[in-house]
Amino acid sequence: MTEPEYDKLVSQFGEQFTLACIEELDNYKGAKGRTYKSDYRAILSWVVDRVREKRPGLEKASKETVQTAPQEEFDTVQQLMTSRRREQNAGGFENIFAGVIKCADCGYALRAMNANRRKRPDVIDCVLYSCNNYARYGRSECTPHNIEARDLFNAVLDRGHGDVDDVIDAYEDDTGY
Repeated sequence: MTEPEYDKLVSQFGEQFTLACIEELDNYKGAKGRTYKSDYRAILSWVVDRVREKRPGLEKASKETVQTAPQEEFDTVQQLMTSRRREQNAGGFENIFAGVIKCADCGYALRAMNANRRKRPDVIDCVLYSCNNYARYGRSECTPHNIEARDLFNAVLDRGHGDVDDVIDAYEDDTGY
């Protein structure tokens, strides 16, 4: 379905009803193994009627306008929401490898963790990269291993023109991990 077709459905039936129609058609196609030249035409021809039968009142509720809060109340809620947020990069460490480095064993991303056991002046010396899969699920999913941020940065800077796998292999050879 194209975006203009989706927009037409939303303007005609409302967003909740349109999403219910898309879900109904998707479930039908998955169960029956059917395909359509145009999902938009299928929705208009029979899916709308089926959703109306299964979920009466959804179309009316979907078309009703949402009442907006007064500006003062809106501003108060926005202030409360922003006051609870932590400062981005509150620790002072800029993680340039976010989402880039992966665990060699399981393929999950490595997460930057604060190594509280160290009291060092440079923030980079207080950060370790550890397997996210191991941190979340334990030894059943991956092995416990980590790499210090300073070592990773140095390895990339020293061998930055090569492949990332070569950098990690070289680090493992140097440290014995």
